[in-house]
Amino acid sequence: MDVLVVGIGVIGSYLAHAACDAGNAVTVVARGRWGDTIRDRGLVIHHHVQHKTTIDHPYVVDGIPQGERFDVAFSVMRQDQQIAALDQLEGIDADLLVLVGNNLRAQELADRLRSHGHARRVLFGFQSTAGIRKADHVECVRWGATGLDVAPLHGEPTASDKNLLARVFTGGYRPNWTHDFEDWLLYHAAAVLPMCFVSYLCGCDLRAASHELLRQMVAAQGEGYALLARLGHPVAPEGNEGLLDGGLKTRMWLAVVWIVARTKIGTLCVDDHCRHAPDEMRDLEVGFERIRGLAPDFPMPAWDALLARMGNWNEVCRRWGT
Repeated sequence: MDVLVVGIGVIGSYLAHAACDAGNAVTVVARGRWGDTIRDRGLVIHHHVQHKTTIDHPYVVDGIPQGERFDVAFSVMRQDQQIAALDQLEGIDADLLVLVGNNLRAQELADRLRSHGHARRVLFGFQSTAGIRKADHVECVRWGATGLDVAPLHGEPTASDKNLLARVFTGGYRPNWTHDFEDWLLYHAAAVLPMCFVSYLCGCDLRAASHELLRQMVAAQGEGYALLARLGHPVAPEGNEGLLDGGLKTRMWLAVVWIVARTKIGTLCVDDHCRHAPDEMRDLEVGFERIRGLAPDFPMPAWDALLARMGNWNEVCRRWGT
């Protein structure tokens, strides 16, 4: 299968590795020194939890190919980058385009892409990996082979969608099919943003967060979940019902949060991302505020208190922006 991956950061690098590992002809878009590094040394990934290193040799280009034919194209970028690259994404000739990553402007992207008829289908996805890109390799944190949560923004995936991605990923890495991915993206934002507030509040070092601050963070996540439920969005992914309602699952989640915050996992999964992508986190929070505007009287005291303590987004972006 001919596969295109646009955006070779931490997430895109592992996705490209999974596609290469399954025997596909993979083309990646990587510019500048990073592109040169992949050409010269290969795509090197250190898998932190698995204690192993992989090297793949995809074909490297420095711009989104126009006029070439691909079976599947993955765009793995921040939502602001996806929007900025829309003109190029519209020109991709592929049976299926999958937009991967945090995105609270997904409907805008889907509408514009579909209006140009460039692809038979547009799906949205999220890959639960984290880490940091170094000068010559990627440090990746993942549990097991992981996979790609994926679905249309609204509705169910088609049989042809499933068959196509099943042919792309034939190893341990698999598509985790769901439905109505807008719900998935909203609930993910509700979980992620309080983590970011606390990370920035602690100087991008979750190890400095007190137990009480972590409890407040979990309470804020619960408020975000409750808001979305009030607005009629079913909990996503399935199985997370009751995770943040204050019961046993919540206490177990708080224990997981405490362990993550005290280990390198928290550094790689939360702090490093906050440190290197403050603009993305600001845009995600702005998008969530638009959702809050649909229920302006819904109380979110823990959320609001953390956001106020974190400080002004302009100051956060000035401190951590590159």
